[in-house]
Amino acid sequence: MSETRLTLSSEQFEDFIKFITNFRDPIFNDIDIRNGIIRQRSNDKSCILEVNFSSMFPGINFALTDLKKKLDLLKLFSNQNDITLNVVDAEGGENGYFSFSDAYSSFKFVAPTLSFVDNPYIPIEELNNIFTTSDEDLLLRTNFSTTISNRVRIVTQSFNIAAIKVALDGETACVNAETQSKDQFAKFVDGIPTNIVLEKSFVNLPTIPFGFDHDTDIEFYMYKEPNDNIALNKFSTTLGALEITIYCRSRLLKES
Repeated sequence: MSETRLTLSSEQFEDFIKFITNFRDPIFNDIDIRNGIIRQRSNDKSCILEVNFSSMFPGINFALTDLKKKLDLLKLFSNQNDITLNVVDAEGGENGYFSFSDAYSSFKFVAPTLSFVDNPYIPIEELNNIFTTSDEDLLLRTNFSTTISNRVRIVTQSFNIAAIKVALDGETACVNAETQSKDQFAKFVDGIPTNIVLEKSFVNLPTIPFGFDHDTDIEFYMYKEPNDNIALNKFSTTLGALEITIYCRSRLLKES
């Protein structure tokens, strides 16, 4: 059986734990790392998340299922100097496994059958078929500071809603939210310049890209499919050493 062993520094392991904490249930049930990359759909299918772990897990393949339960176990390794990850691939009818260990303890997990992983890895070719953009189709670009994204997270939780609204009107756009009963309303950002002039319309964005801790601004790009009223949305930010990109597609609707 082939075996890969690597050692994570305390800082690398804490970045990994922060990531799992952010994206565990209800966003993801599992994470599926292939060659150090995560690229998978959220549980509600609204988003595709891509994270480059190659500096942390170079060439490593493993799927961590039932994140909510395993997170409690892995947190026991927090604040340790070095954590070892050992991945043993299946061979000759034997089950593969992976383990995390420190100077005191080791936790071993049998590798799951990939057909039973709820959030499987998406090859780059599949992502490119779903999400193809060009500079000519860029509708708008802006940055959301950590202050704004934190407000979006708290307001949408308070409003109990799963989407915010980007309202487009001529050469500008604004980002807002309202309760389903329309008795509460919040405007987060307005006066965002647009590259394409549109009549009054709007796009609903899932709240997932705003619902997690991050260290830098969220760079937001919205593209319009040239032959359809579809917006292709891309969010990029960082968490520690991790580069996080979230993709989603939304219908571009006319204001009634």
